[in-house]
Amino acid sequence: MKEDIQLLRQVRTTLVKELDTLTLEQLNHIPKSHNNNIIWNIGHCLVIQQLLCYGLSGLPPHVDKSIGIKYKKGSAPESPATQEEVDWIKDMLLKSVDLLEKDLEAGMFKTFTPYTVGLGVHLTSIEDTVRFNNIHEGLHYGYLLALKKLL
Repeated sequence: MKEDIQLLRQVRTTLVKELDTLTLEQLNHIPKSHNNNIIWNIGHCLVIQQLLCYGLSGLPPHVDKSIGIKYKKGSAPESPATQEEVDWIKDMLLKSVDLLEKDLEAGMFKTFTPYTVGLGVHLTSIEDTVRFNNIHEGLHYGYLLALKKLL
């Protein structure tokens, strides 16, 4: 699991760097050919990791319900993200990795509700979920790079 957590931390560090280099306007820009933006893809990574890892384990996620709704699967930006929201997401990107690592080491993930994701991957454990989440976040980093080219 240590390698999986390290990979998650690396992806999240890359996302934080992207947040540091883009303006609020750039983060919120939705190209005509798309239905979301860069900040949505980053917020979505955070929310989905929380919902998959914690939610499927019967544990409360470390994101509040309003953020969860705004960035969940199937959602799209209804209004621009504020700088305060971007700052919170930025802070939670790495903090949530530390929390996950700590909670894994503490054995908090005692139960797990199996779940099949949209790609057809069947998750049966927290270990499966952390591994799949890394793939999911890599996919959304790719979307982020494509959206950057359209700025």
